[in-house]
Amino acid sequence: MDFSIPVPLYMIKAAHELLKTVEEHRYYINCLQVEVKDDAALLIATNGSIMLVQSIDLDAEIGRGSFTIPRKVLDQLPKATKSNRDELYELSESSAQGPDLSFGWKPEKIDYPNWRRVLPSDGYEKAFAKYDPKYILLFSKIAKTLHAPSCQILPNSEPHPALVTFDGVEQAFGVVMPIKMTEHSTKKPFEIWEQEVQEEAA
Repeated sequence: MDFSIPVPLYMIKAAHELLKTVEEHRYYINCLQVEVKDDAALLIATNGSIMLVQSIDLDAEIGRGSFTIPRKVLDQLPKATKSNRDELYELSESSAQGPDLSFGWKPEKIDYPNWRRVLPSDGYEKAFAKYDPKYILLFSKIAKTLHAPSCQILPNSEPHPALVTFDGVEQAFGVVMPIKMTEHSTKKPFEIWEQEVQEEAA
């Protein structure tokens, strides 16, 4: 079944902000994953270290399935502005149709990873969870795109990822993986930025 999902431009732009950080060789996540379940759809964007999930309520039940939108397609969409942020683009497995832009592409069969099983990193200092400041800043930028006053990074102690919530925005959340200490030369990378939490904290 060929699903067509109406997506506000600002939600596409928010996902695109994250996808711009994906390394080109990671082709299997260099795309926007769209998952449909009856009368709702999810937009999933990840680079393997962070993830943004957004939900959309549909007008009717259209079935279940999933498809991907290549990042190169999202690169071509107009920039969001105050006047067009809510304009809808109909996204499907092979086309994008909306204001000022309508085009198609040949769909690719990509084995998208099971994003619901976010695996923790390992090898970092016990009893602390540390999150890369560049990703915290990125989520602050995404919050502005979503018109959220701010975002909250909620550490969950090692070895778990942190939850990101957006103030006043219920249809989106994010995930940030902890830093692997073995990837850095210093014992406490980004000490002035790091968010520390005791191991027993929830």
